[in-house]
Amino acid sequence: MKAIKTRRDKLICLFMAGIFVAAWFALVNEAKVAFGIGLTSMVLLPWLLLENRRLRAARLIWENRILTVAGEKGATETVVSTFGALVGSRVYKWGWGGVALLTVELDKERICLAYGEGEKISRLELAHGISNIQLAMEVKQKFWYETGVSAVLHGWQENTPPN
Repeated sequence: MKAIKTRRDKLICLFMAGIFVAAWFALVNEAKVAFGIGLTSMVLLPWLLLENRRLRAARLIWENRILTVAGEKGATETVVSTFGALVGSRVYKWGWGGVALLTVELDKERICLAYGEGEKISRLELAHGISNIQLAMEVKQKFWYETGVSAVLHGWQENTPPN
């Protein structure tokens, strides 16, 4: 989420700098230069709005997390929530706009999430770091409570000792 916020903040700075420079050129009666710089700054606006939407989605995912997997040294953190998944600065969304979480499968190493709308279905596979059946059952319960989707557990033994 930090990378998304940083990118959005840099775009805001570039956009505002361009507007201020264009205003300055307008004040010194350089209308053509002011127009060119202002137009160039306006090209950044759609990109800025897209990054702002991505940041809002990332915050929503972060605030409603079901499963968090800390990355290894230097690796990115992964968050799975009611509304999507956040993998580093990549946002996967479901739970809004008609896109629904369809299935959740949990084996001993990975969690597989299927989401989509109609015939357009995507799958996301992530390492989860869950070490025992009790934690897997807690994650299964959270998914059921938060999304209404019953997670399927594969390869977990009831007599697996907790770590």
